[in-house]
Amino acid sequence: MIVIFSILTWVLEAIIDDGFSFIRAFRALRALRPLRVVSRNEGMKTVIMALFESIPALFNVLLIVLLFLLVFGILGV
Repeated sequence: MIVIFSILTWVLEAIIDDGFSFIRAFRALRALRPLRVVSRNEGMKTVIMALFESIPALFNVLLIVLLFLLVFGILGV
């Protein structure tokens, strides 16, 4: 399916002038190719889900780091 979108995008760009920017949106669909591998491999799916579940904790760490940077920036060290 993604290959079909790639070919369709290529053909439409060859035919139509560069005035249609919506055609570039089809190119963004190519970025979804790795998701096919993740959906087929159970181990990979577990790793990706663990990464997504760790995002809120990473935001907490980011907040603490920014707080330290703010304090040290104010102190002018």
